[in-house]
Amino acid sequence: MKFVLVKSNLGFADRFQLVCFVIHYSKKTGRTVVVDWTDDVWCGQETSKDFFHYFNFVNFENVTSPKQFKSWYIDYIKEGNKLSIFPKKFNILARSYGNADNDPNIKNNKFLEICDKQVEDYSEDVVVVYGGDNRSNSCLVHVRHINFNNYVMSFIEKGSFFVNIIDKKIPYCTVHLRGGDRMSFDPSNVLYNNSVNVEEYVGDIYKRIPDKFENILVLTDTQILLDTFLKMINESNKKVNVYQTNNIKITSTKDFHLTTGLHLTSDNKELKNLELIRDFYYMIKANEVIYDKISYFSSVARRVNLILKAKNLEDLLKI
Repeated sequence: MKFVLVKSNLGFADRFQLVCFVIHYSKKTGRTVVVDWTDDVWCGQETSKDFFHYFNFVNFENVTSPKQFKSWYIDYIKEGNKLSIFPKKFNILARSYGNADNDPNIKNNKFLEICDKQVEDYSEDVVVVYGGDNRSNSCLVHVRHINFNNYVMSFIEKGSFFVNIIDKKIPYCTVHLRGGDRMSFDPSNVLYNNSVNVEEYVGDIYKRIPDKFENILVLTDTQILLDTFLKMINESNKKVNVYQTNNIKITSTKDFHLTTGLHLTSDNKELKNLELIRDFYYMIKANEVIYDKISYFSSVARRVNLILKAKNLEDLLKI
């Protein structure tokens, strides 16, 4: 049996897309998928609240949990067996993604080439895939194999926006304002999206909202962006209903998910994860997603939104 182990230290959208890609890779190679989100960034101090705490797979059975895999691995090695791993120095039992970020050999297109049958699959028993590997957005079609589990859906469905808008099938658009670590003063910074210029950033996104929507849900992790957006709405002549979430928000220019994961209590870390998953759900169910076209979180959500709406192959090819 051969495995593909998913590791990451990145944000939710990268992780989610990576899982979709690995499903694609598994279908091409037959490898069993192990999704290991037990790292500090996602779980904080409680490793049991990993990927499977929030999601499950449907119509895809070639998968096992990290707990089951690690238990099997320990017993397998104790019996004197050997397991080849790529990259070679990777520590399977570590919570973090190991030293992969320093290994230039895995920053290539080989996984894409394997899926396209251009090259043979790795010969190793375990292949570790992490956020630095090149992958295609087309793999997001496999989102249909990933379900929000009952625990997450219960959290989403008790929210007033779900009850009053989504459940009643009332049209709405989402507006995503990405602050956090993207509020950089340096245009050469890879994360730069101009949101440090609050009025200009919010104003540009505000102009993109179609007049046809009477219901707007604004999603952000940064208080100043929310305040500026609400001010623009109030000063306009738009007759719209603006909704917002009660998510935890930040006032700094550091990314909440990445910088505070280790400092939150397990309950608060879980709540933050639930909130961002709920935001993701709101976007993939929206009639339209308005965003800065830079944020990966809303970019992936918009693609998933279009994929789930697609009625045939022709629709998918347009995405």
